[in-house]
Amino acid sequence: MAYEIPQKPMISVIMANYNCEAFLASAIRSVLNQTNTALELILVDDGSSDRSVEIAQEIAKQDARLSVFSGTRYGGPAPVRNHALERAKGDWVAIVDSDDLIRPDRLERMLTAAEDTGADILIDNLAVFQSDGPANIFTMFEGDLRDRPARIMESEYIKANMLYGRGSKLGYAKPLIRRSALEANSLRYNETMRIGEDYDLIVRLLSTGARMMSVPDVMYFYRKHGNSISHRLDAVALDALEQ
Repeated sequence: MAYEIPQKPMISVIMANYNCEAFLASAIRSVLNQTNTALELILVDDGSSDRSVEIAQEIAKQDARLSVFSGTRYGGPAPVRNHALERAKGDWVAIVDSDDLIRPDRLERMLTAAEDTGADILIDNLAVFQSDGPANIFTMFEGDLRDRPARIMESEYIKANMLYGRGSKLGYAKPLIRRSALEANSLRYNETMRIGEDYDLIVRLLSTGARMMSVPDVMYFYRKHGNSISHRLDAVALDALEQ
């Protein structure tokens, strides 16, 4: 079924892409097939050399909620996401990567939970799976977060991202963010970072007093594969993460 873009989408889904032609169509369709159809999907390509843009443009012909921006090499997900944020029209912003998948009811359930709890940031549990080898599936949340909704304070979030620390590694989470919380504080992604950019943005949001909540449901599926950016880090990217 083809959809026209809503006049005022409730959720702007941001998808950064770089050479993910093998997984891109599945990622796009997992967003466009959401039970909450009041959304827009903003896909920004980071200068791919494969058929990613062609694949996305073909899908966009069938669904006006998908907008595709290409032709520029930004050099990482942070500037790509900033480009998308400037074009977002929704009241909420959701981050979905171009090689991952989400449950069909994810955005509807997250939006309901965020509004019910007054959250500015909402995260769900995610399952990590290997697409090119043994499945080795595991989930992100540990302890109480697996069993019940919770509020996550700034100090707790920082502790949950310590290298070799115990417990949930919340930096992997793909958040739903109230766009007014970003705009009120003029916050955008740190473009010097090629990994950890979501964590950095959330810490800065929390420092302004934003309310962060979690739901225990596994609704995001994080794909690990040989071309994942986390597997291709260099000294420059690690230096930026350290800073």
